[in-house]
Parts: sequence; C-alpha cells; structure tokens
Amino acid sequence: PPAQSRRRSARACDEPNHELFGLPIDLLLGGAPAAVGALWDVLGGDLERLALALLQRWLPLRFSAASGGLRSGASVGEAGGGGGGGGLLGALAAARHACELPYLTGAAVVCYGVPT
Repeated sequence: PPAQSRRRSARACDEPNHELFGLPIDLLLGGAPAAVGALWDVLGGDLERLALALLQRWLPLRFSAASGGLRSGASVGEAGGGGGGGGLLGALAAARHACELPYLTGAAVVCYGVPT
C-alpha cells in the first residue's frame, strides 16, 4: 500500500551531477505503486484534516462490509466514489477541500507514482 510521510516534506531532491533521491523515490524504487506526500512543509493541523478526509474517502472504496476485509482484486487506484475521479487520486482531490488553506496546504499534497 502507499506510504504516508507525516509532517515531513516528501519532495524529491535533485542536486547537480547526482540522481534524484528522497522518500518518494525510495518508496517507488522499493515497489510501492504510489506515495502520497507534501511538496513543501505544511501546517500540522491542516495536514491531519487532509489525511483524515483522504482516508475516510479512500478506505471505504477498498473495504466491503460483506466480505469483512479487502475485496479480492482491489487495487490502490481502484475506481469508485470520492469526487474528481476514482480511487486514490479522486479521494485526494476531494480531501483537499478539508483544509483551512486548500490552495496552499491542499495543493502541497501530491501523489507520486501511478496508482494501479
């Protein structure tokens, strides 16, 4: 599953004459299909509101009360409700409005990788 870096900038670092490095690159190279993180440092309270809204919108898409767990074949980016599309990306787009500063804090949170 995607990993979340709490209150830490997840931007990829690029130095001259070196390869990209940073938490998102490490997660993707390690096999994670996607990683959600902030491009710059953001306020903790706003980030927690966004994370809660994201999980509330995204997790119900992956779990079924009837089966009591993860649906067979459910994937990270599975289509469903959440607004702005489906799956993780749609849930992230809808969760940005939970922030007090949606155009600052909400815009800082991005998804690296390709949710499948």
